[in-house]
Amino acid sequence: MHKDLGVFLEETKYCNFNHPEIQKITSNITKNCKDDKEKSIALFYWVRDNIKYRFGNWGLSASEVLKQGHGMCTNKAVLLTTFLRASHIPAGFGILKVKGQEYFGLIAPKTLKDKVSKKSVHFYSYVNLDNKWIKIDPSVDRELANKTNYFNPTTELTEWLGDHDAMENLDPKDILEDLGPFFFVDDRLQKKPKKAKKIVINMGNYYLDFLRENNIKIINPSKQLELLFKKWIKHNNFFYYILYILYFKR
Repeated sequence: MHKDLGVFLEETKYCNFNHPEIQKITSNITKNCKDDKEKSIALFYWVRDNIKYRFGNWGLSASEVLKQGHGMCTNKAVLLTTFLRASHIPAGFGILKVKGQEYFGLIAPKTLKDKVSKKSVHFYSYVNLDNKWIKIDPSVDRELANKTNYFNPTTELTEWLGDHDAMENLDPKDILEDLGPFFFVDDRLQKKPKKAKKIVINMGNYYLDFLRENNIKIINPSKQLELLFKKWIKHNNFFYYILYILYFKR
């Protein structure tokens, strides 16, 4: 950890808080907040629920994530950290090294888990309030949580009151290492993930769409989810249904 809090307020290529849209949105979100704690809470909830969780390119600047309107854990951490720095609140990044195939819990069927790296990284944000570092993770949005957390503890909605760590409900045995806070992660963000195949990312996003649209109660995830998704993808994108049968089922 770097001892100088000043570096946690610096602008970088990815934390581009001087971008006009970043400044505008940050100001709007925090305009009725009386102190840094209230600002941090407001920014956390805005990113959590207004940027829908979705797979994709993790090497995006905060302004690009904002324009895109969705993103994965890395994108959401970049945006939240940038919002905080735009509000003159020291903020940085934490990095979890996790067991990739177990990270998502019961929510993903084996056919999709098998295409995920055995080891992966998960980004979250750090904020410094009253000279205390606090971990905050805005990854799972309310809509996704409401659709899945009753059968999948990992997607339990993360709440935060500004005075404690607020992290995803991960199984501790799936966490290999927890690092941070880092003030600079641009060097990591400009590296392409080793196994991020486009077909896997696209299928993962179709699967998230299915979860958000599904209205059938999940009682037995290991049996129901794959059957329901296969039916859903066949109806919504027949080409990807064929890819699912040929590529993911082998």
